[in-house]
Amino acid sequence: MKKEKTYDSKSKKWLTDEEYQRKYKKRQACKGGREHDWVMCLPHGFEATPDYKGHPEACYEMEEAIEKHAEKLAEELEKTEGIKSTYGRSTFRNYRMKMRQYCCSVCFKQKYESIREPK
Repeated sequence: MKKEKTYDSKSKKWLTDEEYQRKYKKRQACKGGREHDWVMCLPHGFEATPDYKGHPEACYEMEEAIEKHAEKLAEELEKTEGIKSTYGRSTFRNYRMKMRQYCCSVCFKQKYESIREPK
């Protein structure tokens, strides 16, 4: 039986699937075997200006307030004028509002974590 091979453009060689998976496996620990130092960072699509104060939570709060206001205006438009949008509310946007992006200050690995809402 012939093994499947994948071309690796970095090393410019054909590798078997086992070699390819072993070579590009993501490590769980940070440099030196230590744990990651996770720091909250700005969400995707935002960048810091020279006046940035280092408080990314304000950006997440602003996005959530904008989304709530847009939902309120859409409901008001439907009640008063009888106009309903043909586009549904983006599930990605609602999903993104409940997530926070973190970056390791040492190796710059990124991850998203969900914020749990109290029941």
